[in-house]
Amino acid sequence: DSPVMLDAEPGAAAPLYIISPEFTQKFMNQSTPWPGSTNTLTLVFSMNVPLKVECESAIVVSNLLQACVGSCLDSADSFVPLSCNDAASFSNALSGTASQGKWEALSIANSDTFAGQLTLFPLSDTMAGDEFTICFNIGNPIRAQSSPAIEIQSTGINSDPVLVDKDVSTVLPNPCDGALVCEFSAGDASPLKVYDPTLLDHNIGQSSPYPCDNNTITVTFRSNIDISQSAIVTISNLAGVSTESMHIMVAGDNGDNFKATSSAAVGTAAWDEFTDKLSLVVDSEILAGTLIVFNFTIQNPCCEQESPQVCIRVSRISAPCNQCTATGCGSGVTIA
Repeated sequence: DSPVMLDAEPGAAAPLYIISPEFTQKFMNQSTPWPGSTNTLTLVFSMNVPLKVECESAIVVSNLLQACVGSCLDSADSFVPLSCNDAASFSNALSGTASQGKWEALSIANSDTFAGQLTLFPLSDTMAGDEFTICFNIGNPIRAQSSPAIEIQSTGINSDPVLVDKDVSTVLPNPCDGALVCEFSAGDASPLKVYDPTLLDHNIGQSSPYPCDNNTITVTFRSNIDISQSAIVTISNLAGVSTESMHIMVAGDNGDNFKATSSAAVGTAAWDEFTDKLSLVVDSEILAGTLIVFNFTIQNPCCEQESPQVCIRVSRISAPCNQCTATGCGSGVTIA
């Protein structure tokens, strides 16, 4: 006799019906869009299926464009420490070290850039619907970029790669002293959105408009990138100044943060009468968002003149993720 077809249970109870693995949550944001800064990326995800250790399951987050771990030169194949609620549930390899993720820097075809890739291996079987929150720190690139198309997928128990959902609504907290120039806006929490290095504040004033008088010039600036020790600050086009070339004293709130040369005493600057420039070497690192105020005294020209267009430039900033590529680092950063 012919076999009789069994009546199958409905829906998911039907024999050997296997659902397609999918992410039911895949949200990601960041802590800062400032260039060169340490940036905490937060990933929240869940799946409609369990992840089985025996299947060598893993979660892969890819296209983390220009994100650095460590220095450029050691980020090609490394690991990244994990934090937040569920860090201890994942490792950097099968039976690997808890609270670490596998990090790879993958070259992008036909370019000198790379994209980071994070792989998370569950240390034990998960349950369908379990929600996980994982955080990890990367170094932002030092050039502006839009938030890239970051993908997430599972392997072992395979799912198709899908785009993460980005945080486009959170307004990140002001990282400065409440200064309006440091305010963020909605969209800045999107992962790996990065601004160009810039001076957020750049002001200059004087104490005297009188001919041949001693004149105290006060400079105020603030940058959105860490200014490294030994970087150079140049104040240019101080036209008409009667002071001869020499090392001059620098005072004010942050005068002792500068020196005329790498071997000079702090609280000094190098004045060059032939180029109308004042040069200062940064003696200790200036953190992004810090308001810097210093002053110096020169002798005014003895003839009437309009105020020249004075400029400020900060050069030779050393940043660990400066133009980070799969093969090495770029040269010093300059902002003006």
